[in-house]
Amino acid sequence: MSVTSRQTFLLGRPGDSYARQYWTKFTVAERDGALVGVYHLEDGFLHAIHVAVNHLGTGVGRLMMSDAERRGARRLEVREFNDRARQFYLRRGWVELYNEPGSEMGSPCITITMGLDRPSE
Repeated sequence: MSVTSRQTFLLGRPGDSYARQYWTKFTVAERDGALVGVYHLEDGFLHAIHVAVNHLGTGVGRLMMSDAERRGARRLEVREFNDRARQFYLRRGWVELYNEPGSEMGSPCITITMGLDRPSE
């Protein structure tokens, strides 16, 4: 993603409108009363999963993914440049099914659709 795209992303705050629209469908993770992560699952599609930056690597994402998978998550999309997330999903047994060219905040990128075909735990 280019510097201009990052600036556009930060200024545009697209996550704000997404959160306002879907917040009632979010599952949240809390630690000591603080919100540390959220995910949005609908009809087996994991639309979003986010961990607070200061809680990356603490197991929050792993717990949320386990919960989402137990609740039926079987498909998700991830941007090709998001290597940390891709590796996280691959380690959990998700597979890359196909990719499509697209854009993220005006910059070209590849969107990868991933699937999980193992039974839920």
